[in-house]
Amino acid sequence: CQNAVIPTVKHTQRDMYSLEEAQTFIDRLVQKAPLMYQCYFILAIYSGFRRGELSGLTWDNIDFYNHVITVEKALYHVKGKGNVLDTPKTSASNRSLKLPDVIFTYLKRLQNFYEQESKRLGTKWEDNNFVFKRSEGQTLSPSAPSKWLHKFCERENLRYVIPHSFRHLAASLMIDAGASVKTVQACLGHIDASTTLNIYAHAFAKSQAKISEAVGNNFKLE
Repeated sequence: CQNAVIPTVKHTQRDMYSLEEAQTFIDRLVQKAPLMYQCYFILAIYSGFRRGELSGLTWDNIDFYNHVITVEKALYHVKGKGNVLDTPKTSASNRSLKLPDVIFTYLKRLQNFYEQESKRLGTKWEDNNFVFKRSEGQTLSPSAPSKWLHKFCERENLRYVIPHSFRHLAASLMIDAGASVKTVQACLGHIDASTTLNIYAHAFAKSQAKISEAVGNNFKLE
């Protein structure tokens, strides 16, 4: 161990939408995307959930009354086994987030849509409790949203970013709003604060600079 050389970890800038790009994306999404994908990506932006956590959500995780969503499982694609429902990435990934009312308005629309599709398709409809499904009710693979997003961005002439980038966007917006490291850690489900700080060090530094400037603006120094 004494002779081991510890490499320097390089933290690259996360590729994600600017606020303006995100708004354009949401506008196009609401106008032209299927309802299921509207709900999926709006929730991704607002919550910062991982793709497996989104795909693994079931309706019993949605508290419409208190506007809280609980993450307690995740859906993974395992080679040779297909889609497998398991525990989330870390113990800290089990969490509950209170989210804006609009999220639950969209989710209620989606729930009603599934009820209509179930009646329309009859025995062709695969009945399960997942929030996000394919066109006939089948389980939505965690990789499916990425493929859909790539085609959607191409068709709408939008810059393509991977679905995981919406997690980074959510974190950056939290930090920009003044959230502490511990708060962002809890929301994202990181097992410790150092992980959050390492990934979003640049965003925290930028936010802290804004706060320092705001404090400084209250005084005059000559």
